[in-house]
Amino acid sequence: MKKMLLIIMLATVVNVNAASIDSVTQGYQKIDNTQVPVNVLKNVSSRYSGYVLNKSYSSGNGILKLVLSRSGKTVSAFYRTTGQFIKTKPNQA
Repeated sequence: MKKMLLIIMLATVVNVNAASIDSVTQGYQKIDNTQVPVNVLKNVSSRYSGYVLNKSYSSGNGILKLVLSRSGKTVSAFYRTTGQFIKTKPNQA
């Protein structure tokens, strides 16, 4: 019984953390690609060599969503405005 309760508690914590990131990444405003900070662009070029920056969005609270593509593959990369990578999400075709 104690093990089951511990497992449920851990699963809840994991789900809350995942939901926190997703809630932070909703409600973006489109920004011009020239507004993306240089330190973010440097990190993007290192991590996504050969990709093209198609669109940029800002959450207004320090999170950027960058839509990148290469060879027909499109992904959304999430970064803090400080340049810290958060996650990558494949875009639906």
